[in-house]
Amino acid sequence: IYTKTCTKLEYLFVDLSFWTPETWNQLTTLIQRNPKLKSFEIRENNEIMSIDFMEAMSACLELRNLQVHMYHLDEACMEHILDIAVRLEHLQINGLSNMLPKSLDKWPCFPAMKKLTLKVETHFPIQLQFEMIRKCPELRALELSTDGHDQFPASDFCDILKTYCPFIEDLKLHYDSMTDMDLSQILESCRKVTTLHMGSAFGEQAFHSLSRHFIDIQYLQCHGLTGAMTQQIMTSCPNLIEFSGANLDARDVIGTEKDETTGEGMMVTQDWICTRMQHLAIFINKVEGKSHELHPGVIRQIAKLRVKTITISQQA
Repeated sequence: IYTKTCTKLEYLFVDLSFWTPETWNQLTTLIQRNPKLKSFEIRENNEIMSIDFMEAMSACLELRNLQVHMYHLDEACMEHILDIAVRLEHLQINGLSNMLPKSLDKWPCFPAMKKLTLKVETHFPIQLQFEMIRKCPELRALELSTDGHDQFPASDFCDILKTYCPFIEDLKLHYDSMTDMDLSQILESCRKVTTLHMGSAFGEQAFHSLSRHFIDIQYLQCHGLTGAMTQQIMTSCPNLIEFSGANLDARDVIGTEKDETTGEGMMVTQDWICTRMQHLAIFINKVEGKSHELHPGVIRQIAKLRVKTITISQQA
């Protein structure tokens, strides 16, 4: 009944934990009755997409956003997805076993693609992912993730940023094998960075390269930052909106300098300038030898922020 009455859908999200043999047929009929669909997201763990369903999706000529979270996508399904991707602005593929065609020559360009997310494990080698990315000249946002342990080919990726996709400014990379030098080279290759999510730890070189983008950075999620690095971000990034995964030493917030007259140490606090901050999640280390309560200087800094959500965990 619902497939007959529902004919004006523009956005559809499907997350079904139990599929019957009729599920794909019903979903195919629903798609066929809604040819003006603009956004579609599907989550399913075990079943393989039917060809009839994929053909129905291909007929939705106004579709611009496609997000597929599937345990397995065979080669035929992937070909249909790539056919659709020629007109997409956002494509997301999540899966454990995705069979890409052996060649991407059939698809010379994905001219409208602005956001691409590839979270895959097997049968989708990184160089084949890179080949696909090179075909997206208007790309603004890119997210790559894999459970593989192979070394990330940073030089090849930097060439993509410089030559093929110069407009990328939203970058999410989840590779444990990525080194500090890799990340530094990547940040140096970006013209502008407004969003950065990293699965690997920051080092001194990468942080130095990140400082080039302090004026532009808005969303930052990373690990391995020292307290001094975190304090520098809070005092140097005026447009920061969301910041998580960082450590903050109370001593770095408070600061100390010698009084020229007495020679004794005095507290000097450098103000945080990220007044646009809305979401903050950090670990704060207490001042050594002091009480377990947060230092008043740290509390004053936090109080200046007008955040919507804040998560603070204190470490001994």
